[in-house]
Amino acid sequence: MRTRLALAVGPAVLALGLAVAVTQIARGDNLASGERPDSGRPAAAPETTVYGDAQAVQQGAAAAAYADAMAQAEIQRYWQLMDDARRAEAARQAEAAAQSRQQGSGSARSRCAGGLACIRECESHGNYGAVSSSGTYRGAYQFDQRTWES
Repeated sequence: MRTRLALAVGPAVLALGLAVAVTQIARGDNLASGERPDSGRPAAAPETTVYGDAQAVQQGAAAAAYADAMAQAEIQRYWQLMDDARRAEAARQAEAAAQSRQQGSGSARSRCAGGLACIRECESHGNYGAVSSSGTYRGAYQFDQRTWES
């Protein structure tokens, strides 16, 4: 839970910082020099008019909207990556489980239904042309010649 919260807060803090930076750039603040843009202008004689203030507000709103859109896109991308990772992990686990089932559990029970089919599967994997390494036992059930003759 704590990790998920940290992962959600990280992009939000990044988005907030981006929004502040974009807003300051849109306003024309020179942060590199360390001086405030209105520090040389007296407070009693503002340069802006009503139209200029409206334009600044509009630019600030546009910058904030852009920063918000960028933050939302980053958050959406993060959650998409998390979902993709979860799906990939689930697929990997499902494939591993399927492989495990296919290889068998190594217990006494066999994959075959029973009877002669089970013997055939265990002795020769169903190959009627199978011959033992010594040449004594032949066929799907690996009987010797005397057994077949009896």
